[in-house]
Amino acid sequence: MGLFHNSYESAGAGIAKDEPKKKPFFRFWEIVWRKLGKLVGVNLVYTLFLLPGLIGIISLFTMKSEKLSYLMAGFCLLVQAILIGPSMAGMTKVLRNFSQERHAYVWYDYITALKRNFKQSVVVGVFDSVMLVCVACGVYVY
Repeated sequence: MGLFHNSYESAGAGIAKDEPKKKPFFRFWEIVWRKLGKLVGVNLVYTLFLLPGLIGIISLFTMKSEKLSYLMAGFCLLVQAILIGPSMAGMTKVLRNFSQERHAYVWYDYITALKRNFKQSVVVGVFDSVMLVCVACGVYVY
């Protein structure tokens, strides 16, 4: 028998065909714990696409020349506004596959969804960025 019991080698019927599904709350946490490593991978890939915005914000505070820092920050945030929509589309595709309990290759499915939905998601990303700037200006003014 050994020190540890291997449940895969035990005889039995396995999972019944008409076994009732778990409640959604418990099924959610089961998927989260089962896919935790892949969820971390998806978030790391998503973070790669957020780096231009982070570089733009850091350049505002660290550069000596004010004009150059505004130019660098503006360029980086413009690139971020273009990249945020497609990266959200890729992450949404992978997370949807996880929630539907389908197999997903994190990097391949992410990049495929990013390419396939690029035009539509750029429009949404730019709109989101404009709304974020409007909210930030509103908070600053009021």
